[in-house]
Amino acid sequence: MRELIVVALFAVGCSSAEEPCEPIDTSCTPQYEATFENIHARTLTPSCANSASCHASETSSGGFSLADPDDGFGALAQFSEGGSCGALAVRITSASAAFQMPPGRPLSEGEQCAILLWIEAGSPR
Repeated sequence: MRELIVVALFAVGCSSAEEPCEPIDTSCTPQYEATFENIHARTLTPSCANSASCHASETSSGGFSLADPDDGFGALAQFSEGGSCGALAVRITSASAAFQMPPGRPLSEGEQCAILLWIEAGSPR
């Protein structure tokens, strides 16, 4: 089931020949240093993994939880594959309210920048 979800998320990205992806803009200003630890603690935990959010351990929407850093890293590393065309980059930068993550409250430009720079660096742990 998880593989099906991953495939579906990647299928809606911008990686088709008709719609090439733009490279990640590395001139953006991150809200904090672009490390997984910072991303998890400063953005994912409060926005995506708290008890009222989609990827809390109790709800784990999309088949994964971001509450635990180790589980969260595995999921995000997989979703960041494809760089600016990967599911993570596409979803956090989407202007579509129906598609954007987190739903209802887009991440700040600084938070998006930190995640995109982390993706551009190869999504290191």
